[in-house]
Amino acid sequence: MDIRLTEDYRLTNDSHNPFIIQKRNVVQDKESENYGKETWHSVSWHGNLDQVASKMIDLKVTQSKVTELSTLHKLIENLKEEIAENLKEVIK
Repeated sequence: MDIRLTEDYRLTNDSHNPFIIQKRNVVQDKESENYGKETWHSVSWHGNLDQVASKMIDLKVTQSKVTELSTLHKLIENLKEEIAENLKEVIK
């Protein structure tokens, strides 16, 4: 499984973990042979999709600079829409 959740996060799995959230990184070290290449790093492991959804909301909220409740609500709604759109593309 390899499902893009947002621009910077994807959902994957392995033989021991049904749901793994990974974050996209681009190698910034100009000395590296991988400079400019996209890499993915696991950030959390989950047993069900409810946990995945909760973690994605937590990640986005903690990375934001939201200062108002209405803005927080909008951020969460936008995240839900983005994930739903990406899942629709996978299902097609």
